[in-house]
Amino acid sequence: SFVDSDDILPERALEIMYEAAEKEQVGVVTGISVSFNSNRSWFIGGHFNKGVFKSGRKTLIQNPEMLYTLGPCNKLYLREVVQDIRFPDSIKVAEDHPFVIEAYLKSKSIYTVDEIIYNYRAREDEGDISLSQIVTSNPYVSFKDIIASIKLSDALLKEYVTNPVALQKIRVDYHDRIIATDIWPAYKGILLNGDAETQIKM
Repeated sequence: SFVDSDDILPERALEIMYEAAEKEQVGVVTGISVSFNSNRSWFIGGHFNKGVFKSGRKTLIQNPEMLYTLGPCNKLYLREVVQDIRFPDSIKVAEDHPFVIEAYLKSKSIYTVDEIIYNYRAREDEGDISLSQIVTSNPYVSFKDIIASIKLSDALLKEYVTNPVALQKIRVDYHDRIIATDIWPAYKGILLNGDAETQIKM
């Protein structure tokens, strides 16, 4: 599992996910994640709206809503699934997408527990988890990184998904997701905050 230094794991989070992994014999276990700051806590909108929290056994192909939880931190992984997977070191935005997508595909089955297993610390002025800090500071580089991440993830989908109909559908689902939650924020950052030279590049 992965934990960011300023986030918090509930006391039994790892135990709950480990027990589910043992019982269900799956390669990836996830659960409910919440954001919090000093004033409040709340469900992550993208997860809640897409049904990511729904408990039970899943696969990426049958449950494309799992594309809306591509962060590595709110999951427990079987070692055999991830020991040969690496994060791309050439990009800084959306670099976790290829890692998690490959873990989903290699594990074949995913299990979601009906428990809060991760607490993301949000900035005091932030309504939800976002790329806003990185995208605002350098939106053009962020945009290029996201495109590079898409290419890596597309290659993985083509490698693991052999049914052409299923491949086409999951690629459409992935592109819809990344346009809505990654590309558009970066593009908007360029339009609103980028200088004229950066805007012309787009």
